Amino acid sequence: MGQRLLLSLPAVAAAIVAWAVLGGRGGHVRYAQVLGGPTGAVSSVLVRSLELERDGRVIPSPGLALRLIVESGGARTTLAGTTDATGHLELRLDAERPPAEPWLRVESGEPPRVLVEGRPSLPAERWGEAAHRSGGWLGGQTRGPLLVRVAAESGTFAVPFAGVLLVQVQGPPAGDDPRASVAGEASSASDRPISGARIEVELTGAALVEPPPPTTESGLSRVELHPDEHAVSARIVALAGGYRGEWFGALPVTPGALVATRSGDALVVRSPIVRERAFASIVSAEERIAGAIVPLEAQADGSASGSLPLDTAVLRRIEREPTWVVVSSEYDKRSAGVVGWPLKLSGFGLAAPPHTFDVADAVLLDGRAGAIHAAERERAGRRRLAAGALLAVGSLMTASFWRAVRRGKGGVATRARAIESADDDTGHHEAAARQVVAEGMPLAPGGWVLVVALGCIVLGLGGLAYFGLTH
Repeated sequence: MGQRLLLSLPAVAAAIVAWAVLGGRGGHVRYAQVLGGPTGAVSSVLVRSLELERDGRVIPSPGLALRLIVESGGARTTLAGTTDATGHLELRLDAERPPAEPWLRVESGEPPRVLVEGRPSLPAERWGEAAHRSGGWLGGQTRGPLLVRVAAESGTFAVPFAGVLLVQVQGPPAGDDPRASVAGEASSASDRPISGARIEVELTGAALVEPPPPTTESGLSRVELHPDEHAVSARIVALAGGYRGEWFGALPVTPGALVATRSGDALVVRSPIVRERAFASIVSAEERIAGAIVPLEAQADGSASGSLPLDTAVLRRIEREPTWVVVSSEYDKRSAGVVGWPLKLSGFGLAAPPHTFDVADAVLLDGRAGAIHAAERERAGRRRLAAGALLAVGSLMTASFWRAVRRGKGGVATRARAIESADDDTGHHEAAARQVVAEGMPLAPGGWVLVVALGCIVLGLGGLAYFGLTH
């Protein structure tokens, strides 16, 4: 029994070290990030579930069931869902009465493990300052008594999707000589809109979808064009009542942009190349109203598209205030081609044509530092327990070794006495006794063999503990 115990204790020590090093999550540190908009009104958030590997790599946690607990003003709301293949989960709160400055906690598992928690703070002013806007009346060269103004209806264009160019024509002041337009002399114009003006368009890097219609009573003509390149220029000529006006300049095109538009009660997203998904956020100037991960399907022309129904609460918000849909191939809307497309084009007016609102999702909470700290505390606790267990194993191993050696010495002496008493041949039994004593040399005079053996045990356990518990 003593020998079996002595032989099994090294295996027990190795198992203790393995439990300390490989126990728990096997080196994985799981945490979550919460992304969204201003915290004065939190209507929706995007939750990312991630794992930090021992080698420093960060990988997503797909298919993970999460719970979001929201506490604000004494009220408590719990939302639940499962992360997608990229480790993301969009969660919607009350879009009509969103909580203000809430305490958020993301947890998973039973018993629940907190992945991140806290009270985020992001003022709407700071969020809006980080947004990029493009659109409005475009700068360019003009000539002639008729004033021609040009704007992209959605603030920008995207290759290869068709878009609308707004052209407005305003009339000359009374008494202006129409021959000035022929001579090319610039003339100031009044703000009187010209109805029925004929529009001629010359494009470089784009093509007309159909001939432009004459201007309406507001002096407006909607010119549909199809950009083929990322550098597009246009020459617009307006002709009315013998008067002429021109505009020449570059049109805004966002390279690599995904296009998002409202079609009835649905949101339609199109990508110029094949992608599996698009990330979208519906925002106002002060709030992230909703978010969505839109699955895309490949089309015959090499593009991809997908749609997502909009619920009644979001549709009401779109109808009563300026809203945009920020769409990107990246989860945080920080790709180079991100665009916040206006969803209600008629709500801006000709005095201020629509503009984009390209704003990224802000990281409201990041549980990485807290998860690493918690993992280090857990790992330190396991190592303390393992160190205590190794100390106990070392003590037991030393005691067992000592006992085995003492037992071996006693056995050698007993055998020697038995040989002496059983054999009358003095020379024979003396030789045998000397052989037996020689076989029992573990306790040789001076005890150096025992010291070396015990030292090997201590060094072995110490090395196992050092490399196993500190690395």
